[in-house]
Amino acid sequence: MACVSIHRLSNDEMDEAWVLARLGDPGLTLKAWRARAKARNASPASGGVLLARDEEARPCGLAVYSVSDQPDGRRSLQVESLIAFSALDPVAVASALIAEVVRLARVVGCETLCLMRPLGQSLEVAAEVLASGVAVLPSLIWSSSSSSSGEQPAGPIDLGQGRRPPGLTN
Repeated sequence: MACVSIHRLSNDEMDEAWVLARLGDPGLTLKAWRARAKARNASPASGGVLLARDEEARPCGLAVYSVSDQPDGRRSLQVESLIAFSALDPVAVASALIAEVVRLARVVGCETLCLMRPLGQSLEVAAEVLASGVAVLPSLIWSSSSSSSGEQPAGPIDLGQGRRPPGLTN
């Protein structure tokens, strides 16, 4: 199943798209979904809901996003949820939705993209932030014992339980 079309969710499609929305939030009621989708679709400049359909015109993906101005004046698009369903290749559906979200972000003048996700374990979140490329680490990490001697540490500091963020090696 390949995603062949992506468009802004219409009011007539809300109930049909609710099935997909519930894959991401099983407790979501139809009434709450309608309210959320209508609020997001109220103004294209402030957000929306995208619906992906396969070659049989069946819903196969959903992206909910909002646009906001950041304190520094830059506009940012925030992906609130992305659901991709396919028996064969959900990554292809997700990739198509992401490409469309990025295109729309540029159209409305966004300079940044934010992803909304539940907070997990602290080490998991740290690893994801470091892997995302948002963190800038211009200085070396010094342990308290090496900072007084001026020596560089042998490798990165272990964050606990033998796990390290992706990309960090000795």
